[in-house]
Amino acid sequence: MGKIDITPDNENESEVFFDVCIVCAMAEEVKALIEVFDETEIVKFSKDFAKNKREYKRGKLYNSKGDLLKIHISWPPKYGPVDMSLHLKSILEEFNPRFIAMTGVCAGKKNSTRLGNIVVGERAYTFDSGKFTELSDGTKIHEPDTDTEHPDKDILQYVQLFESWKKVAEQYPRPISKKQQKDWILDSLAKSSTKLFDDINSEDLNKNAPDWKYILNDLITSDNPFLDEDRFLIDEKRINEF
Repeated sequence: MGKIDITPDNENESEVFFDVCIVCAMAEEVKALIEVFDETEIVKFSKDFAKNKREYKRGKLYNSKGDLLKIHISWPPKYGPVDMSLHLKSILEEFNPRFIAMTGVCAGKKNSTRLGNIVVGERAYTFDSGKFTELSDGTKIHEPDTDTEHPDKDILQYVQLFESWKKVAEQYPRPISKKQQKDWILDSLAKSSTKLFDDINSEDLNKNAPDWKYILNDLITSDNPFLDEDRFLIDEKRINEF
């Protein structure tokens, strides 16, 4: 990794294909993804357009064996399962990817996963599929259709001992999740003698909770706030429950 291909992207090819197509739910996720690539200086992306006139990003890099890989990044006009399905269909038909992946929100055990981890889902299902029925008292209940999909068994067998990503990931700092930052702020307030947010050391605050402005607003304005309008901790006992 690390060798940048400088071949022009507008080259004439008899067949348009990409080795890896990455689909993001929203445009801001594309920006964040490209920022990560820019930090590693592995590949630079340029703009192009698909047959349906939708913009996408394309770039090239060489893997550790010297093989050239073509990367495609796209996003649908609107997020949601229907728009994503239609968007993905056009990607598969036009660009013939060898591998396709999606970045964005990934559910997992919060005590077992960290931002930056590679997570391979053993099975997946559409959580909002199924139908709604109405009880005699008028209450509507959701009867989900839990038909699951899963990767090929050979892939699942391989990833069980796939750990080479760890050495690569260790080279880059892991982002601090909003929850980790929120926990740190609340823990600092619980240990403080004044219980006042403004008394937290600013250097420690910027290091351990870089998104503190956003989190502070949430701690004050949420339906069940932790801080009052003067930025004092309301109830220390709630922190242990939280």
